[in-house]
Amino acid sequence: MKIKKRVHVAPLGYEFDRIVEPLKELKADQFWLVIRKEETFGKDHLDRVEGWLEERGLDYQIEEAELLDMVDCISVFGRIIHDLKQQGHDVYVNISTSTGISAVAASFAAIIWDAEPYYALPEKVIDEHKRKPGEPMSEGLKDVFEIQTLHLQIPDKEQLRILDYIQRNGYGKDNVVKNKDVIDFMVREGMLTVDERVKNKSQSLNKKFRERFRNKLENDWGFIYLQGETRNRKIGLTPKGKNYLKMFEYLV
Repeated sequence: MKIKKRVHVAPLGYEFDRIVEPLKELKADQFWLVIRKEETFGKDHLDRVEGWLEERGLDYQIEEAELLDMVDCISVFGRIIHDLKQQGHDVYVNISTSTGISAVAASFAAIIWDAEPYYALPEKVIDEHKRKPGEPMSEGLKDVFEIQTLHLQIPDKEQLRILDYIQRNGYGKDNVVKNKDVIDFMVREGMLTVDERVKNKSQSLNKKFRERFRNKLENDWGFIYLQGETRNRKIGLTPKGKNYLKMFEYLV
């Protein structure tokens, strides 16, 4: 029998109390700390947080993300939260401990996967001109505010698999694939079927693909663009499609 845990997730910034105090306040069973890739400037803060966690025997994991890259942050936070929720845990996300970009990304990921984002309000903010190297940007914990969220829609798995196929199999300077090749892929994967009694199977499959998937990906989501005429039609990913695929590639 799996035990439901209270799992906290937070990005590492130049903070200490705002990271660790909510773990006591909200009685965390496990902690995921997201650090900047190739972390150097925040090494002192990382060592101090790890020391605190180890002293108390709190189970923790460390993940890397580029904390100044919105898409990468959403991808990493989303994957962590999604996996923890799939395991049946309650997930709490601290959005107050690093960059503004990571805060927005962590909030977005929490909203998507129904986690609980919160903001840790410090007792005292230290003037950056008075702060010594390696010292935190704030002291103490005044309060923890849970953030009200709304549910956001994300692409379904089949849509993401189509985007993934296009990206992996694109060719030429535009990195496009033939419309027919996408349909063949979907047939092989069982995503598109047609009644054997249909005379023109190719036409029927193309219609199903267009109505059930392609129109939505192009017009509703803006993830793909079409190139060429009907017979030689090709499909490519828009910048938005590439970003969404990167953010949710763990679902493919």
